[in-house]
Amino acid sequence: MRELRTNRADDDIKKYGEHIPKNIKMNEEFYNMVMNDVDMTKKGAFLAAEIYNSLNKKVFYDEVFCLFDQDTSLDFIEDIYNKSIEEINKDKNAIICHNYSEAFAYLLEQNGFEAVIDKGVTHSQVYFKADHHILRADATGKILGLDEKNQMADLTRAKLDILPQGFLIYEENDQGLIEEKNFYHSNFYKNNTSIKGQNINEYTQSIMEKLKQDADFYSYEVPEDYHNVFSQIALISEMLATSNLDIVGGITYLKHLMKVLIPEEERKKITLDHIKMQNEEVLNVDNLKYGLLLTYIPQEVETPRCCDFHPSVSGYNFLYTETKGLNPISENDAYELQERHDAIDMKIIDHDYKRGGK
Repeated sequence: MRELRTNRADDDIKKYGEHIPKNIKMNEEFYNMVMNDVDMTKKGAFLAAEIYNSLNKKVFYDEVFCLFDQDTSLDFIEDIYNKSIEEINKDKNAIICHNYSEAFAYLLEQNGFEAVIDKGVTHSQVYFKADHHILRADATGKILGLDEKNQMADLTRAKLDILPQGFLIYEENDQGLIEEKNFYHSNFYKNNTSIKGQNINEYTQSIMEKLKQDADFYSYEVPEDYHNVFSQIALISEMLATSNLDIVGGITYLKHLMKVLIPEEERKKITLDHIKMQNEEVLNVDNLKYGLLLTYIPQEVETPRCCDFHPSVSGYNFLYTETKGLNPISENDAYELQERHDAIDMKIIDHDYKRGGK
């Protein structure tokens, strides 16, 4: 049985997880790409934070893994889960929690830190020591979270240049108890730097103000009866278009913006439907795309139209894809997307998959 963690600096870090295998080696070009943007004059936890933020900007969450609900009973999803960091390079940089944790632990070990990976049943994260503290790093843990208004993974936050929320430090409070804190809100950080980072609300507000000064930012006609909601959807579309995010990060940010910009009563009339996008009858993993169908239903519909297990499309429909914007589509097009999503019959590499499992 593993020893009890106290989160104190004198703990053996091996209580918190396992070291990465000594025989693995990261792609040299990718390693240099991450480290070239790291300020090597920084020391200790501040250097680790630099490495963390640089790595977060160089990788994105695997959309196929996300789209198939992380179902490791599917062979091709299990392949993604078991992908080694040796396979990550500048062109193939899709990751999930498991290989992200391995990559970050590797980068830390190469730069003088002792790090371990805590592998839970469904999630992996990194613990390490620096400056007589234990720290925890979790860049992907908020990907699917919907509970908090500002809940976004650090992979998304890094690309927006806002403060991380998954880089954490354990420190003693006034009562002598150990608390876990966001590194950037900790006493350790405040006592060692005067730099203040930008938070998500400040970032969002700054872009909103710039867009509102442009009278032509609306991307489609706004029905008079629902002017406010359509204005906010148009604003969200423009903010996504300027964010330079990958598709999973964009969807995460879209959900955040909805909670910030659209009043709760109107938000209850909006549904979000994750969609598999395809143009061929037989597909492989490289041409499978991820989309999000947003439907606004301002009035009750007597006979809502939808495919099984999908929300109704009897309203105003918008599709978010890799084009980085919300584009209005017809009810018929939205319904057809739902039909194709479930009728999907594809060959992914050497694995056959049809709805319902392999």
